[in-house]
Amino acid sequence: MRRFLERHYSAPLTALIDTINEFSDNPAVAIPIPDAATSSPEFLAAAGALESRQRNTLIALRQRERLADVG
Repeated sequence: MRRFLERHYSAPLTALIDTINEFSDNPAVAIPIPDAATSSPEFLAAAGALESRQRNTLIALRQRERLADVG
């Protein structure tokens, strides 16, 4: 039972947390979502939300850089 919980809950959650922390440390670089984080529908939804947040943040940073270059 413990191995099941580790593989299906703890490992995906840890993978998501690590990805969030890495992105938080350097938001200019999108971190790929680990395969472990897509093992269940719930984690897949969270991974999708994180991926969307990364994409939106990178777009905003690029727009800010362009505006700084122009202005």
